Amino acid sequence: MTSSRNQSGFLLLDILIAVLLLFSLLVISFPVLKSSRLNQSAYHSTIAVNLAQEKMEDIKRAIEENKPVAEWGSVNTYPYSIMAESIVYPGETIRYIRSGEVRGFEASPDDGLRELRINVVWEEQGRQHKVVLQTFCLYGGILSPYPAREL
Repeated sequence: MTSSRNQSGFLLLDILIAVLLLFSLLVISFPVLKSSRLNQSAYHSTIAVNLAQEKMEDIKRAIEENKPVAEWGSVNTYPYSIMAESIVYPGETIRYIRSGEVRGFEASPDDGLRELRINVVWEEQGRQHKVVLQTFCLYGGILSPYPAREL
């Protein structure tokens, strides 16, 4: 019997190096995937903040200028809710629900002070997220020691 020393095959060292390379690739891929998810989450949060800011500025301007807004009627009756609206950007699958409320402070020294709160809610990766912006503005746009009244 003759035995051949020229056999082809894998050495244990080859297998260990291959396993080490695969493990290294897995370890590196997890932070990359996590940063991708965090990037998407930051993107949706930015859109939600912009939607809330846009609505807040529209309503704040209407309150300060004493203008009625078609969707919620006269700015003279407080508190009132801002009608919820659903927004989906083109090419997106995330639906943002924007709503809010305006409250007056009739017991305050200046009863023209209004609290404006805008909420934007969306669902992403099976979890619900929410952005709330809040500000105060003056009915009629002027700070006066006297209550704001209609003429």
